[in-house]
Amino acid sequence: MRVLPFLMIACQPNETIVVTQEESVVEPIVDPNAIEEVEEEVQLNQPPKIVSLEFEQSEYKQGEEIRITYETFDPEGDAVREEIYWSVNGRELISEKGKVLRKNLKKGDEVGATLVARDSSSNEATEAQSSINTTILNSPPQWVRDPREIKEIEGYTVQAVDPDGDPINYRLTGAPAGMSISQRGRLSYKGSKSEKGGKYTVSIIAEDSDKLNVQWSFAIELSAGSDAPK
Repeated sequence: MRVLPFLMIACQPNETIVVTQEESVVEPIVDPNAIEEVEEEVQLNQPPKIVSLEFEQSEYKQGEEIRITYETFDPEGDAVREEIYWSVNGRELISEKGKVLRKNLKKGDEVGATLVARDSSSNEATEAQSSINTTILNSPPQWVRDPREIKEIEGYTVQAVDPDGDPINYRLTGAPAGMSISQRGRLSYKGSKSEKGGKYTVSIIAEDSDKLNVQWSFAIELSAGSDAPK
C-alpha cells in the first residue's frame, strides 16, 4: 500500500484550519499460479489427425472397383467418426460414402476421394480432412476370338475389342512377303516367288488409338519360292 502525505497548516486562534489529503492508491497483488490455472481451464479440444489416406492400387482402368485405405486417431483419445466423399470429374456422388467406389467409369475420368474425420466430444465438433485423386487409365484391346485357333492362314479372321471403345488397328510383324491382314482382322497369304525360304515368327497385333495393344505370335516355315506355309 502506498500512502501519500498530507499537509497541516498552523493557524492563529479563530482561524480555520484546512487539511488536504489525497486518496490512497492500492495496487493488487497477482498470483502467477492463478494465471496458469485459468489458462489450463480454457484449453481447446484438439481435432482428430489423419495419419494416412491412399488408394489400394497405384492405377485403375475401366470396370475396376476403386478402393481406399486410411488411418486416423484423436490426440485426446476421443472416438473418431470417419466419412468418405467421392467425386467424378468434380461432381460429388451423393450416394457413395464407403471405402469402395463401384461405378462404371471410363478412360480419362478424374476420381476424387475426401476423408473427413470428426470428433464430437466437445460442445462444438472439430474435424480434419484430406483428399486424394486418380485418373482412370486407358485399357488395351482384348482378344474375342483366340488366335490359337488358327489352322489355315488364308482367310482366317482374328477379332479383338477395346474396353474403352477405341478403334482398333490390326497389323503384322515378322511376316514373310505375300502375307497381310486387313483392318477387319482377316489374314491373307498369297506367297511369293522370291521367297528365300526359312522359319518365321509372325506376330498379330491389335492396337488402340493410344498405342496399347494385345498380340499373339505363331511360327511358320516356308520353302524357297513357296506359295503356302507348311
